[in-house]
Amino acid sequence: MTQIDFHLQLNHNDNWSMSRLHFHDYCEFLLPLTSPGNIFVNDQVYPLRRGTLYLIGENTLHRTIATGFHARYVLHIGRKALSDLSTPQTDFTQFTKDAFRCAALDEDQMTQITELCQ
Repeated sequence: MTQIDFHLQLNHNDNWSMSRLHFHDYCEFLLPLTSPGNIFVNDQVYPLRRGTLYLIGENTLHRTIATGFHARYVLHIGRKALSDLSTPQTDFTQFTKDAFRCAALDEDQMTQITELCQ
């Protein structure tokens, strides 16, 4: 069995404001459980919305800011781990090709994810 290197955490804060842009050499999946807020990626600003999954690629400048209570899942995972999880039918390394992606999830998908992460 292959050992997969990743870091998953549930974060929650009364206020959340990263003081500066940063980047890292792995992908970050961000799933807000509350709204509102903003995510700054390179030179663009996007609203943080509950139920939207954000993918921040390797070495992509970003930071998040939220007012009021903010809860989110954060998954850090590298290219090798994504490659190890890939199959001939599903190539997860394709996520590493873009600096930023986002996808809206429906309530059933949100429920499934939160149940898996508990």
